[in-house]
Amino acid sequence: MLTSAPVVETRIQHIPVKKKFYMVFGPSHPLHKHWIEIEASAGSCARKVGFDVLGGKFEFIYESFAFDKFKEKYPLGKTGETLIGD
Repeated sequence: MLTSAPVVETRIQHIPVKKKFYMVFGPSHPLHKHWIEIEASAGSCARKVGFDVLGGKFEFIYESFAFDKFKEKYPLGKTGETLIGD
């Protein structure tokens, strides 16, 4: 008589991957020429962090691959701690 191996149920937990985003500021903002780093699972989450922290007083949020092209526009570099989103 053949017996089969017991069935083992496997559950895979989805863990969102955090991406890096960079929040930059317009010329009239005190943080102009600086950027703030945000780690979030998506651009919409990074944008929410920007609104939660600064009330939307920023110019743009770049994803890391796009920011590399514009980084030289922000010579004063990173300011503050990295913000963490969802």
